[in-house]
Parts: sequence; structure tokens; C-alpha cells
Amino acid sequence: MKTTVILQLCILISIVCVVKCATRGGFDDALLSNLKCLACKGTIREMESEIKKIDPRKRVEVSGFRLDPSGKSKTKTVQYSKSETYLTELMESMCEDSNFSKVRKTIIQEIVTTQMLNNDGFLDFTPDGDLSQTLNHFCLEVLEDNEDEILKQFMDEVTPENIDDVVCSKIAKYCEESKNESQRSDL
Repeated sequence: MKTTVILQLCILISIVCVVKCATRGGFDDALLSNLKCLACKGTIREMESEIKKIDPRKRVEVSGFRLDPSGKSKTKTVQYSKSETYLTELMESMCEDSNFSKVRKTIIQEIVTTQMLNNDGFLDFTPDGDLSQTLNHFCLEVLEDNEDEILKQFMDEVTPENIDDVVCSKIAKYCEESKNESQRSDL
């Protein structure tokens, strides 16, 4: 309950910051689109990294709402890292400053090195507090808007090797699908 209230407050604050930045003429559409893509991929990669830290031998019993003929719920044992409980807790904490700081730093480095150099090779971009807040907002947006699909991808027996591309390009559509991704899906 407390986490939900905090998450809602963070979303509200982030939306206000994005609107404030947009009305000041902050980010252009191409940069915003690129930021969303990078935030999505960074968030999914960081989730994947956190999941890999969990001992694959750690298991948990899960049960559904279906009952067997005797009236007992059916249970099964799954890897803890693939349980809905663990993944939901991970998603709820993913965009907090302590967890998202590494992702934020990587995104800013990517923007600086690939997107923000002007024709003379000089930096044409100054990261500020608005960017940091915008990235946190995009992290929340990615996880909130695509929660069910992300859970499904991570709960599958075999997680796709390119899960960031699957989620960010094919499911959430924050990124353009590269030719390599199209060729992989055609095979």
C-alpha cells in the first residue's frame, strides 16, 4: 500500500517535470523518442542484470486460483527469479534513484557520445535535473504501461536473449526495430 502511494507520487512529480521541461522548449521530439527507447532498454537490461544475481537453484511454490477435484489449489515450484512475486517487487523498486542511477548514467553517456555532438564535434547538450527526472519518468512509464507483457517475458521458461529489443521494440514500441531484429524474427 505504501509503495503504491509512493509510486503514484513519483509518477505525478515526474509528469509535472516533463510538462515543465516541454513547455520551456526543453527536448525536441527526436530526442524524446530516443530517450524513451534508451530508458526502456536500460530498464529492461537492469532488470535482467538483477535477475541474474538470484541463485537459479532458489525455488518457490506458487499456486493459482484453480482448484483440483478435491478442492485444493494446485501448486507448482518455479525458480524464485521467475516468480511473479519477485518480478513485481523488482519492478516496483527499479526506478528508485539507488537502482536507476546506473541506468541513468549509461543513458546520459550514450546520448553524449552518439547523439549530442554537433557538426564540429563539440558537445551540443547539457544534462540537468530535468533530464534525470525525465528518465525516471520514462522508467516508470515503461514498467507501468507494459507490466503484464514484461512479467510474461521474464516468467517464460526461456527468456529471450534480446529481451530488451523484444520489450522495447516489439511490445512497447519505444524503439524502432532494427534490421537484425527483423531478420531474427523471420528465421
